[in-house]
Amino acid sequence: MKKNIIIIMFIAIFLAGCTNTNVGLIDQDSPLFIDACSFDFIEGTDCLVLSSHNPDVDNSGNKEDLWEGGGLMTYLTVAQKYNISSTSIQDNSTGTGLRLLFVRGLDENYTVQTEIITMDGLTVVQTVNEYIRPMFIAGVSGGSEETNLGIITATSANTGDLQIQMDEDEAISKNSQFTVPDGEVMIIKKIMIGATKSGGQSPIVQVKGRVRFFGTNIWIETFDFKLDTSVNDILIIDQPISNMLVSRSDFRLEVTTSTDNVDVTARTWMIFRPNE
Repeated sequence: MKKNIIIIMFIAIFLAGCTNTNVGLIDQDSPLFIDACSFDFIEGTDCLVLSSHNPDVDNSGNKEDLWEGGGLMTYLTVAQKYNISSTSIQDNSTGTGLRLLFVRGLDENYTVQTEIITMDGLTVVQTVNEYIRPMFIAGVSGGSEETNLGIITATSANTGDLQIQMDEDEAISKNSQFTVPDGEVMIIKKIMIGATKSGGQSPIVQVKGRVRFFGTNIWIETFDFKLDTSVNDILIIDQPISNMLVSRSDFRLEVTTSTDNVDVTARTWMIFRPNE
């Protein structure tokens, strides 16, 4: 039990960013800023690198979120419990796959909350907490395979809408949707997009960043870039001057592509401070 508590504490710190209390003066446009934030040198500043992945974007004309669920995520208007299950029977409390799952999200007041779920394979397990926004899910402990053997999903208990997904053999979800917790503000410093396609085709992938401020129903396009994989399969979006996102603002990356079966990944560098 003590070992599990230590692992949980490590996951919460490593994946959710670092709370910085030391004094440090570094220009945020400096390439050293993110390093300083990560090493806890910037007073009152947290940092997070958010990984996201959509393994199958098709040329349907429909935009998709950059997440493993495919399509667009439905944002909840009220907090709900999650129904969590796996596509593998081995992801259970005594199986060879994932046994314990860490869930992190925002409650009805957009405050961070967490819990640990004991997996039960194909059978749905319901969270104790109610969530209005997901943040991530991650493996805490497992059996002999030391990872999840099935696709693990968390859907809203009332409406059935998919909120977050973990693909096989990853032990962590990879989603671009993010909501600024209550009492904090956020800026996005850098985004790295990558795309691959089998069969020798060279898709053009369009990536749009969208923001919805709390209390509105309008998604504002903050940037729009195209990645031509015939030229390069990686696109780095630097934002030397970033718009500040206030508490409870929603952010997402949306993608479309010129061919089928395109695998798209992203890493987003985020910086947080208290809303003073």
